[in-house]
Amino acid sequence: MKIKNKLLAALTTLLLLVSCAEDTNTLNSNEQQVDINIIASTNWFNEDHGEISNDIHYGDYIDPTIKSLRVLGYRADGTLSFNTYLSESALQTVNAYGVVSAKAMMRTGTFQVVFIANEISDAALSAELGAIIEITDPSKATADEITHSKLDYIKTLFFNQSAFDESKYIPMVTVKENVTINGNTHVVESDKTSHFGAWAVAMERIGIRVQVKVTMSKAEALTLNTNSITIGNIPSEVYLFTDKTNVPSSPIEKTYTCAASFDEYKRDYPTYAGYYTDNDDTRTFIFKRLILPETRFTPVTTENKAMVLSMTFTDGKKSGKIGTKVNVTGAETPNYTILRNSFLDVLATILNLDPEFNITVNVLPWEAETKIESDL
Repeated sequence: MKIKNKLLAALTTLLLLVSCAEDTNTLNSNEQQVDINIIASTNWFNEDHGEISNDIHYGDYIDPTIKSLRVLGYRADGTLSFNTYLSESALQTVNAYGVVSAKAMMRTGTFQVVFIANEISDAALSAELGAIIEITDPSKATADEITHSKLDYIKTLFFNQSAFDESKYIPMVTVKENVTINGNTHVVESDKTSHFGAWAVAMERIGIRVQVKVTMSKAEALTLNTNSITIGNIPSEVYLFTDKTNVPSSPIEKTYTCAASFDEYKRDYPTYAGYYTDNDDTRTFIFKRLILPETRFTPVTTENKAMVLSMTFTDGKKSGKIGTKVNVTGAETPNYTILRNSFLDVLATILNLDPEFNITVNVLPWEAETKIESDL
């Protein structure tokens, strides 16, 4: 009798295991593989890719460029359904302004969809993303594979600061919540916006573009060690998701040296840093295109987390913090965060042998770059 009971218990356990496996497979079998036509661009362009600024100036072509695109879909329980990578060869160029199209393998159902562009600028991150797989049978997966297949894991991933460089393609991320994919030609977003035939996705750059103009007296210029600026306290990484804080725990310093003349500068623009000009009383250094990570922390008034602009003179280094103003309870207070997809116009002056820079920063949407650059 005891043997019979044990056999019955074993059979019951086996049936439960089979039942669980069938439940898991049933969940996935409800999702049908489809190929969705994606049209991706930076949000510098409007959603239908119609009106584009006529004032496209020399060098901007690299800012909206997309050279790779990854699409990940997560179910409501946070498990991965699909992870599709599109290399440069899979992307079709729509026009000269960075708009690309491609067919991406997805599945029917409702998902949180994560788009990542230009992961090629960070080989380590690209390898991590490529290793994320859907788990169809937990018994055949490693513990790491199961952990990495969850939405919570991708929220811990980041681009290294080295991906934000004038010579690299700017990392971009867009997250779409509660997207329903009904078939090859119909996608419905959470706000009920329907896309038929093609899904137009506006990518958001997670870095910042900085334009610096430094003006100093001729007397000050004569005491310069080099015609270079340094930007310090740069965050060492930028998380993919905005709910993570990018604290410069291992801050980086970058030095940018001026070309000897504007003509020399133009030969390598937009990857070359800048140039300088002289008039009777002052020297002006112009750095038109620096690409840096965003800075995201709280409180925004934390001074020791601000990025710092400096130059070295014979009597030592002089510097100033890069920040704006924020209105708190009716009063203006410093804001040292510079959030993703921002274009910074940094105006710095150091006159009459001042001990430090006087810095004014305007933070604008990236599409304002043509207006700002015309003021230089």
